[in-house]
Amino acid sequence: MSKKLSLYEALEASYETPADAKKRLLEFDYVVNNNLSTKDIKVAFNPKTRKLLFLIAGTHKGADIVTDVKLALGQLKSTDRYKQAKDLLKKAKKAYNVEGADIAAHSLGSTIASYISNEAKDKVYTYNPAATIGQKTRSNETAIRTAGDVVSFLKQNVKTIPNTTYQPLGGYETRDQRTQSAFQSHNLFNIKDKPIYLEPAAPAAPAPPAPVVSGLRGFAPRPEKTFSNPNVVIQPQFLRGSMYGEL
Repeated sequence: MSKKLSLYEALEASYETPADAKKRLLEFDYVVNNNLSTKDIKVAFNPKTRKLLFLIAGTHKGADIVTDVKLALGQLKSTDRYKQAKDLLKKAKKAYNVEGADIAAHSLGSTIASYISNEAKDKVYTYNPAATIGQKTRSNETAIRTAGDVVSFLKQNVKTIPNTTYQPLGGYETRDQRTQSAFQSHNLFNIKDKPIYLEPAAPAAPAPPAPVVSGLRGFAPRPEKTFSNPNVVIQPQFLRGSMYGEL
């Protein structure tokens, strides 16, 4: 059985070179396709589960600033990044003969992921998705944002998690939203140690039935209701995917 892939590991791989992403994702039985992967997109396939993984990075190079501007103006679909992602997703599905993919993305990449996905067949996982006024979360998208993040502030129907800032000398420290900068809130480190996965964990086994109390004919105590804890599927390197590039 393949090891569960966290959203953090997936998004880290999206920013890496195909060679580095290959090392990271192989631990989860995903094999990176070098021919279809680029600086902005990583395509990988798990031969055990036959799952196609499609990862889209956020803003991380100078040319992406133009894409950010066009996103704000409602012209994202006219950009090279959008066209490239749409084309590669189509090619990846054809190459592996699958109809759907697990798509994970950060920041700018999240909006691209939402737009190119097939709402009926693809699963989309986004973190701090860049959003414009009135932009909603689609039915096939699990959207997560960090408290205080301005890039995803306008996104509707999104789960907000606490802001965790990385402290090199003192581990991780959670602070009040009002004290966090937009850069810290946008950071991938906020989800590094959180149990957020691209696939939900197996449900907990049901509790055994309560034993019948002897001596009370016709009566038996009702078994207590049990509830399994749902897996949080809404689970740098200094600053990745910021609107101002990788610092």
